[in-house]
Amino acid sequence: MLAIRWTESADEYESLALCLRALLAGGQPDPPPYDELVAALGLGSAMTAAPGECLGWWWTYARELALPQAAGLYGLRLRGLHPPQASAGLDRSPEFAQHFVDSYVPLIRAALAHEQPVLAWRGWPRPADRHWGVLVAADGDQLSGYTLGCEGRTVGLAGPAHQVYVVEEGRPPQVTPASPAALFQQSCRAALTFSRTGSPAGIDVETGEQAYKQWREAVMHPPACPLCGGRSNHCVAQLAHVLVSARRHQAVWLERLADGLDNGLRAQAERWAAVSRSVAERLEPYESEQPTKAVLESPLGREQLAQAIDEVGALESRLIESLPDV
Repeated sequence: MLAIRWTESADEYESLALCLRALLAGGQPDPPPYDELVAALGLGSAMTAAPGECLGWWWTYARELALPQAAGLYGLRLRGLHPPQASAGLDRSPEFAQHFVDSYVPLIRAALAHEQPVLAWRGWPRPADRHWGVLVAADGDQLSGYTLGCEGRTVGLAGPAHQVYVVEEGRPPQVTPASPAALFQQSCRAALTFSRTGSPAGIDVETGEQAYKQWREAVMHPPACPLCGGRSNHCVAQLAHVLVSARRHQAVWLERLADGLDNGLRAQAERWAAVSRSVAERLEPYESEQPTKAVLESPLGREQLAQAIDEVGALESRLIESLPDV
């Protein structure tokens, strides 16, 4: 089994950022902090929507949009085995499980035999089935690895993964750590990728402003949740909670980074941090289930939540449009 140092803490929800940290922790004593990886992947300002799926888990979709560029910044070279657009609707395809075993498991097994860990999205045991994880071992067709919520223990893959990346090369010792300016520019690139209509997130996934519109529509005209049933306040509260957490991590990282930037980039970083904190504060009242239940049961409450969604969506859209297109 490949040696991976997996760690996770409370308020760390982005499983792909945890995967990168685990991969990088194996080759250096001081891997990048979680908030930096969230920013580099564009997840500190990302909004994604997957209409027809549980709203509470929308934030687990399209996390890999900026993955190749972010990984490259840290000296990781990835090879994708499954294009993002091809993942749409796979959980509703009974044939895909066998196709995964026949076509993808041999490739993953070969990578692991060459000591190349593998990033995989979905297929993990519940409640981690929508998270990313790192595959590190194969016993026949049974693959196992680390994912969020498993307390640092390896677990077996329980179904087919929908996204797979082989880590062909880890961080070489001679790679110089990225400068504050390079890290900021990567965060800008990633944020812009998520904000642009038509991002390659898959045919069933919206990003940026369109995703905020989908959230507004779901609040004003709540569909029956395909997982929870009914107008689940849990779903809305979970989405709000994760978004608040991501914005706070983004703000902390930007505030820390700003000291190492020149005057122009420092001003942009400080403005971005302020917007991230404003978004978190605006959504904070909707993080808890019981208050959110009362909001969703009232037409006035739903209108107030929709207004909050409109405001934070507009705030982030204006901010991201002002970032340098590097």
